[in-house]
Amino acid sequence: MKKSILTLVLILIAVPTFAQPGPMMREAHDEIANILKLTPDQQAAWQSAHSDFAAANRTLFDSQNSIAHQIDTALKSTSPDACSIGNLMIQQKGVQDQLKTAHDGLVQKLESTLTADQKLKLEAILATREMHERVPGPGARP
Repeated sequence: MKKSILTLVLILIAVPTFAQPGPMMREAHDEIANILKLTPDQQAAWQSAHSDFAAANRTLFDSQNSIAHQIDTALKSTSPDACSIGNLMIQQKGVQDQLKTAHDGLVQKLESTLTADQKLKLEAILATREMHERVPGPGARP
């Protein structure tokens, strides 16, 4: 159980909340499903919720990728324009805020399918993830 939770925490740290749905995100959700011991009905509800989330937010994910590409290109130019890069960063933050709001809705929808014990486990998983996101990494300045 400890190994599963450690694996899950590492996956959740490596995969940001705003990550585009893909293989790593599916692995993280599968790992959570295994830890929570979801019933077949719960698994179906979770799959449906994730599919709805991905479809509803496709435009935001595409926009996020486009902005990230533009930032990368601008930073690699021979004379990067700080103002343009700053504006792109502000756009990116706006998209990330929208995705966070959508993700929070997804989490609420997923939680609504859980038993009380499963909710406690999920809350512990999410709290661990939030704690790791707030702790500065090696070499970070206070």
